[in-house]
Amino acid sequence: MRKLCFVLTALLLTVPAMATIQITCAQVGDTNEVAVSYNAAADGNLPRAFGLNITVSAGTIGSISSDSDDFWVHPGTIVITNGSVTNEGSPVAPAADPCALGGLGTSGMTIEMGSLYADEDPCHPNPPANSGELLRFKLSTNTDCTVTIDGEPARGNVVNETTAEAVTNLPTQCEVFFVTDCFPSGGAWQTQYDAWLIRGKPSCWCSDWGNRQCHGDAAGDKQGNSKKGYYYVGGNDLNVLIDAWIKREPPKGSGIVGRLSSGGKPLVCADFRHDKQGNSKKGYYYVGGNDLNVLIDYWIKREPPKGSGTPTNCPGQTY
Repeated sequence: MRKLCFVLTALLLTVPAMATIQITCAQVGDTNEVAVSYNAAADGNLPRAFGLNITVSAGTIGSISSDSDDFWVHPGTIVITNGSVTNEGSPVAPAADPCALGGLGTSGMTIEMGSLYADEDPCHPNPPANSGELLRFKLSTNTDCTVTIDGEPARGNVVNETTAEAVTNLPTQCEVFFVTDCFPSGGAWQTQYDAWLIRGKPSCWCSDWGNRQCHGDAAGDKQGNSKKGYYYVGGNDLNVLIDAWIKREPPKGSGIVGRLSSGGKPLVCADFRHDKQGNSKKGYYYVGGNDLNVLIDYWIKREPPKGSGTPTNCPGQTY
């Protein structure tokens, strides 16, 4: 009971404030392409413009594409001739512009995208949707990396239609992995295998965490000391679970797939039960009470000779 009270208290004290505009990124399947999206459903004002810095921790950004008819104004590269737009340009700000990152072919680019619409405009008569995809970009090589998106202050960060700076979740991150199948499939395993695919094939569900992930090892490290004993499920794992706690999946929230904890661990590693919780009305999530119960069951189980330790049969454990 003391352990349960401790864990619940920690969770209650760390409930984050909700941002009104969510910016997210996600790897497109197993490819080297990353999609960047926004969701302003919780905001009374639509976004007017996005000034973003996008960086990758390894490799470089090879190309970019945007099919957004809503945010088609690209201030740094748009071409206007005799009062008419002859070329909408690219969302990537030129590297020579003030405060801009290096752009394509480098590890970072600055994005400029704005909306402009009017009833009499045959191409852009309608206001933007309150959510959608902004752009996609491709990495130059198939190299695992972390994508970071932050606001660009010199360009106003994210601005809503009142011209005020919007409240967002920035900075935010997502991971890009190029992994082969390492999780069993078929038979009793198929449901969990399907969940593994949906979560982006997290390697921590396989053997990377010493086959302890499904028993509460979200951080993949050994804690404790030689005097009192070592253990694999403790405070570090609780921190990951707290960061992932009831983060509802789109469209109700930004979810956990491809995102990192404050300590740099994949949030999907806290999905110990590999199941989906919640409902269609309030939204679904992957980390909640079922996973908390697993963490409590294996909380500070010291390794031999101080205790029986955490089982190492993941994969191998079915629910």
